[in-house]
Amino acid sequence: MKKTFLFALLSLIPLFSLAKITPEEIKLGLENPEGIVSYVGTLANKQSLAFTYAKQWVSKTFNNYKAVVQLEDNDNYKIVLKGNSLIYQNKTKVSYGNMETTGILYYTVTIDVKEGKFRVKFEDMSVGRKTHCSSSMIKTTDINNSFTFNEIDTKLADPSTHEEFKAILMEFPSRAKISISELINNLEEALNMNDDF
Repeated sequence: MKKTFLFALLSLIPLFSLAKITPEEIKLGLENPEGIVSYVGTLANKQSLAFTYAKQWVSKTFNNYKAVVQLEDNDNYKIVLKGNSLIYQNKTKVSYGNMETTGILYYTVTIDVKEGKFRVKFEDMSVGRKTHCSSSMIKTTDINNSFTFNEIDTKLADPSTHEEFKAILMEFPSRAKISISELINNLEEALNMNDDF
């Protein structure tokens, strides 16, 4: 009886020991010139089941599977998708009205599922910044910019960049790191899900 209980307890250890990646471990901008964030994790589930869970994760995370998936290779257990995540939103009152700034992280993600392990890779990352200004006295305006993380680092180092703009830009890498680490950790949990029905 004791041996059975101990075996059952030990068999649960892989579920409790899933590695978690932290935002601090994600490198962006000039500290990652290739612009690729790659993570390899272990799998408790069989390859085919984990791949099914990967597809479910894509559907739940991005709402429209067909809109984001660029490649679904069922023979090689690979999914490539183009997605985005809201990483920044700030509404402020300014002297002439209201200003709303949002930041969207854009990326290409490749998920490879092998027996016993998986890899998720983020590439082609950039941040879209949209500023919407509205006022009853002046015409509503929208400003749209897009930056790679190398461009953000360059603008932050440039003394001619306005301080208010620098403050906004500084938020994007740290929030992107949080978003990427959350996506990786959520994917790892999904792939290792125990869904006995």
